Amino acid sequence: MKMLRFLESRHAFFESRYIFWIAALFAVVVSLPTLITGFIADDYQQRVLFLQGNPHDNPYEFFHRGTPQTEANIQGGIVPWWVYPDSKVSFYRPIAHWLMMMDYRLWPDSRMLMHLHSVLWYGLLALAAGLAYRQLMPTRWVAGCAAVLFAVDASHSVAVAWLCNRATMLGFLVSTLALLCYQREKLQWYVLGCALFAISLACGEPALAMSGYFFAYELCLSDRPLARRILRLVPYALVAVGWLAYWKIHGYGTAGPGIYTDPTVEPLQFLQEMMYRMPAYLVGQFLVLPSADFFSAMVITQTLRTIGLVYSWIIVALLFWILTPLLRSSRLARFYGVGLLVSGVLICGQTPVGRSLWFVGFGAIGLLALYIEQFLGRFRALPLSPRLLRVTTPFTTFVVVLHLWVSPLLFITYGQLVGYGDTIVDTHYLHLPDDGPPGKKVLILSTWNYYGSIEYPLLKDRGLAVGSKPSRPPPSITHIVALTEGSEEFVLTRKDADTLLVNATKYIEGGLRSGHYGFNMGDRVVLNEVEMEVLAVTPSRRARMVEYRFKPGVLATYEPIRWNRGKFEPTTLPAIGESVTIKTDYDILNM
Repeated sequence: MKMLRFLESRHAFFESRYIFWIAALFAVVVSLPTLITGFIADDYQQRVLFLQGNPHDNPYEFFHRGTPQTEANIQGGIVPWWVYPDSKVSFYRPIAHWLMMMDYRLWPDSRMLMHLHSVLWYGLLALAAGLAYRQLMPTRWVAGCAAVLFAVDASHSVAVAWLCNRATMLGFLVSTLALLCYQREKLQWYVLGCALFAISLACGEPALAMSGYFFAYELCLSDRPLARRILRLVPYALVAVGWLAYWKIHGYGTAGPGIYTDPTVEPLQFLQEMMYRMPAYLVGQFLVLPSADFFSAMVITQTLRTIGLVYSWIIVALLFWILTPLLRSSRLARFYGVGLLVSGVLICGQTPVGRSLWFVGFGAIGLLALYIEQFLGRFRALPLSPRLLRVTTPFTTFVVVLHLWVSPLLFITYGQLVGYGDTIVDTHYLHLPDDGPPGKKVLILSTWNYYGSIEYPLLKDRGLAVGSKPSRPPPSITHIVALTEGSEEFVLTRKDADTLLVNATKYIEGGLRSGHYGFNMGDRVVLNEVEMEVLAVTPSRRARMVEYRFKPGVLATYEPIRWNRGKFEPTTLPAIGESVTIKTDYDILNM
């Protein structure tokens, strides 16, 4: 109750003529700790491209079979041999590409300036969101409240801290400006809105999610005849369809197992994933804790996934029940609700991650600000209604405390956690032997997770070894062959001097090669120095027994290591004709 009275007493603050600039300033302030975050994940791959490769090549083509970079990564072992042959993660984001290229031409060795560049964009984004709220909301107070809540939303933290994700941030900014134009009646504003929507898609394809709010506007707020509503949406739909057609024609998009699911390629798989991802996104946005990323981590086992699914749907049902009176009484609330749901569907092609919540967050924050305004209005009018207070006070207090006080602290914390994660996913921390003279070959008998313990650290070493002020020497590992991934027990047999046989209790790799993407008996993968043949599979088509046949004399040139208690350690291969049983743990913190 005291918290709500405090918020009510701050009406003058939220009604200030400068509130939207203040919200933008808040956004910059809470983002300042990201200046020391450094690079994250794909940032390292892009750094190598801009400083060692051709900077005009697409930095958002992360994996595409047949391209020189992908094939080199597979042959060298940066990417595991069991990757699905037809996998693809390739995006076309020319404006984000140009801005990243500018970073590497102006300040290639200054991470801080690169992050400052992103922070300033976030400030502009928060300002644009505030202006959109001002244009939509019934009062300046509720618009100011929404602008501040959006600016300090913790789900934006990693999105700002990750340089590679600037594309999505730019897409939201420009598409929000398109929404501002869409609401105006004059033709020139409407045409400008279409142009801005097209530009937003050139920043990053997630901007397509803003189309949910165009649709919601015509459905919930427009008083035009139905035919005119449809006609107003047609040009925007043509822009979106034209952009998607361009993607398909030029081979952009995603395919194969992983964190992306293309609804145009795998509609049934997309619907199945959406049943888990959609409530996870909503819970991550409305409750902040657990974050959307937490639900992604829960898919490592079917039991945890089921728990996450049931929990998230229960929370969504409770939220809908609490917000139903507001949705019934307010067209604007229904606009935000429909907009966030449609935009949520459009981002469900990606596994739940907080950095994708820009578009869902715009509607969710709008709904929460309206809810707070509705409560405070009733509270002032009916100060002696105990029943009303019992029903609404706990939830409203929770919303205010969580989003206005806890969320800014989490914003700062999440960015620091990302930096800590980058520190421990490192060749030095994991004892991956990537130092010394170049030309080293490593045979990895076991690892807890290929991406976290091999691919990411090696990309990091490459990224830190380039530029005019490299912080690491050039990597020494040129070839990696990994036998297994995950914590399953397996038997390693050395059949002869150049042949190894792995017979796992359950399966060889801990990734997503199952079902439609799985292996068949007899499948072969041929690299320059080794050939893998799948001799047995599980009922779900995961590889269970694999034979590794190296070229004569090549196996002896590889340095064998294995995962043990959170790090790699040197090991030896069994003698010819002998076997050894190996069990891998997941512990990366126990040194």
